[in-house]
Amino acid sequence: MSLVETINFILSLLTVISLVLSVLLILLLIFKSSKFSKNILLGFSKNVIYLTLLVVTIAMFGSLFYSEVAGYTPCKLCWYQRILIYPQVFLLWFAMIVKDKNIIKYILFLSLICIPLSFYHYLLQFSVVPEITCSVVGYSSGCSQNFTATFGFVTIPLMAFSAVVINLLLSVVYLTHKPK
Repeated sequence: MSLVETINFILSLLTVISLVLSVLLILLLIFKSSKFSKNILLGFSKNVIYLTLLVVTIAMFGSLFYSEVAGYTPCKLCWYQRILIYPQVFLLWFAMIVKDKNIIKYILFLSLICIPLSFYHYLLQFSVVPEITCSVVGYSSGCSQNFTATFGFVTIPLMAFSAVVINLLLSVVYLTHKPK
């Protein structure tokens, strides 16, 4: 297995784990009245900066790996997603240093913008929605080009989608279950 295949497998596996965790967080938020749910949500809330930072750092380095090591040229939609994800890394590092969890509101906002964009990009790759005019910077291929489809469904836009969804949910958990 090559380095690109190995990293792609790891990132795809993390994407699936992130999607499963997202469903579990949604269920915990729905059934938040039980003591079990409250304790788990409080645990996520206490560590929200570290968890969201971990997610976006993996997303940022994953996207850089695909473009700089694997040689996949990002399309316009990929660039827009990067514009919304990359600042989160720096905002969260700063928030961690100054111990300010108020940054979570901004992470929530950036994630809310990125979710429909990455979901549209994902659907575009499987021809579910019509393609807009979208060319890769300097190349002729478009946003519907699919570089990977690990497990038959995990693509780079789904990786971005899972990252921003989990960060959105962690932000909601923090805002609704702030530690005292």
